[in-house]
Amino acid sequence: MCAACSFCCYLPAPCFPCGTVACCLCGTSVGNALALCDYFEAQKLNFWGKKVIELGAGTGIVGILAALLVAHQMPLGSPNQEKKACSLSCCSSPTTSIQRPLDSKSEGGDVTITDLPVALKQIEENVHRNLPVECVARTRVCALSWGLNHKEFPNNFDFILGADIVYLKDTYPLLIRTLQYLCGPQTTIYLSSKMRQEHSAMIFFENLLPRHFTSTLAFRDENENINIYKVTSKSNI
Repeated sequence: MCAACSFCCYLPAPCFPCGTVACCLCGTSVGNALALCDYFEAQKLNFWGKKVIELGAGTGIVGILAALLVAHQMPLGSPNQEKKACSLSCCSSPTTSIQRPLDSKSEGGDVTITDLPVALKQIEENVHRNLPVECVARTRVCALSWGLNHKEFPNNFDFILGADIVYLKDTYPLLIRTLQYLCGPQTTIYLSSKMRQEHSAMIFFENLLPRHFTSTLAFRDENENINIYKVTSKSNI
């Protein structure tokens, strides 16, 4: 458990060149994920009854928070109301593969957390360490390689989430292609990004993304140089 961010992060190997093993959430590379989480809570974004997918999840913190918010937003009178108390705390549940049919939907909504296959073990462990069993039941972890296997996923998500996934120019067309497939008329996309000049982030958000989507700057952190964009299909105007 990291005392700074209260997130129990499983790290299979040192994540810094110096060899220091530390919670990924306290590093500068994941400030985007924390900014997005803060934004959801500040805006009181309602995930109850929604289908949510996180792209390029890394540690999975954004998807994990979405699963927690689904539980906290459970309406009074729901059959599972007694299970509503869901908090970020370590649990000792064993790691198992979190897989359900991609077109299935849990009561109250569900969350799909995706990344490349190499990242799935860490994400699954973090899900089990930070979500109570009733939250794990509505959470799945899947491999998604942009532009390759995106069509194996449904395209009726209500929310698509991404934090710090815009940093490799070669992947930008693949990300756009994946977003185009996953995004329906009802979908809202939230992307949080460090606006790194060396990674041409501004070109992606100001030039490439608006060609295919309606995009607005929802929040900016001047101190951290982090932008959060709200994105929808151009047909959803």
